[in-house]
Amino acid sequence: MRQSLALIQSSRRNLIRLIANVSEAALNEVPTGFNNHLIWNLGHVIVMQQMICYQFSGLPAMVGEEYFMTYQKGTKPLEYINWAAYLDLKALSATTINQLAADLESGVFKTYKTFSPSFYGVTITNMQEALELMAYHEAIHLLTCMAICRLVSMR
Repeated sequence: MRQSLALIQSSRRNLIRLIANVSEAALNEVPTGFNNHLIWNLGHVIVMQQMICYQFSGLPAMVGEEYFMTYQKGTKPLEYINWAAYLDLKALSATTINQLAADLESGVFKTYKTFSPSFYGVTITNMQEALELMAYHEAIHLLTCMAICRLVSMR
């Protein structure tokens, strides 16, 4: 589990580093061919980590329902996200991963509700598998953000 957690932490740090110097307007830009923008991707990895690790373990999420409504799978940006909301997501990016590490260490994850994410074609049955999925998921969204950054910085 430590390796999967380390990969998730690395992807999250790299995502924050990647978008650190992007303007508010560019953070909100949805390039042609994409369904979302940089801020949505940041919010999405946070929400999916909370869902896959906590909710499927029967534990409460650290983020409110409004985050799930805005950033879960199948959503897309519907309004401009201001700088304060971006900074909130940036902080949550670190605190949610730090709490996950602490919770893994203290052994709070006792049960896991099996689920089969539609896109990946696998069944997740325990926390180890959930962390492996999360490492892959975070990397996909980091790569997506790298592509978006190239496109929005061209303008």
